[in-house]
Amino acid sequence: MKVVLASLTVLLLTAVNSSAMEWIIVPGAQAGGDMICLDRDNVTKEKGIVTAWLKRFKEEGNYSKTLIEVDCSKQKTRLVKALEFDKVTNITTTVDFEPLWETSAPETPARAAAQMICKKGKGINPALVNIKQKP
Repeated sequence: MKVVLASLTVLLLTAVNSSAMEWIIVPGAQAGGDMICLDRDNVTKEKGIVTAWLKRFKEEGNYSKTLIEVDCSKQKTRLVKALEFDKVTNITTTVDFEPLWETSAPETPARAAAQMICKKGKGINPALVNIKQKP
């Protein structure tokens, strides 16, 4: 099992780094054998709300993308949209969420992503230098 996970990690890191977008691993957001990454090149901020795409690489070879919004000052998140893709990148499912702000449950991908996006108690994490400011 460890060999399979190690091989999967190497494969996914290669796939993450080979695309035009910069997907970075969200620490603490792994679910089972799945890996959660954040699209660093498409993080935006508008009126204090940060919007980011998360990508979940699944063991089966398919993946999903979830658009989340984070209010760093209030430490709240909300899911906006989720897309499921098959192994050849066709969208198989689209879900639009009710835009309700909530405190993310501990040990969830949304909480881990919010912690990565927001510098604890100080707003946006300066390590995400590619954040695009919207008027």
